[in-house]
Amino acid sequence: MLNAGERRSYAFVLRVPESLASAAQEGALPSLPTLEAVRKTLGFFSLQVLRSGVKLQEQQVKADDVPSGPLRLLAQREGTGWSSG
Repeated sequence: MLNAGERRSYAFVLRVPESLASAAQEGALPSLPTLEAVRKTLGFFSLQVLRSGVKLQEQQVKADDVPSGPLRLLAQREGTGWSSG
């Protein structure tokens, strides 16, 4: 999280795409797929930028571009945009 102590904190979330999450909630899938299951089947994740819990941006990230195991995401604000590394 960025600015975690302030009212407007930012979170960067790598997650199962919302279409799969919705399908699991509606009962079309037996349970919410894990990131590893999505890696093997769908091939992409959803990366979201949230501010105070509100989604500002979302983009697809190829599963092959995300290493398996613990993930460390670094982000910083550059003017009106974001950069990550």
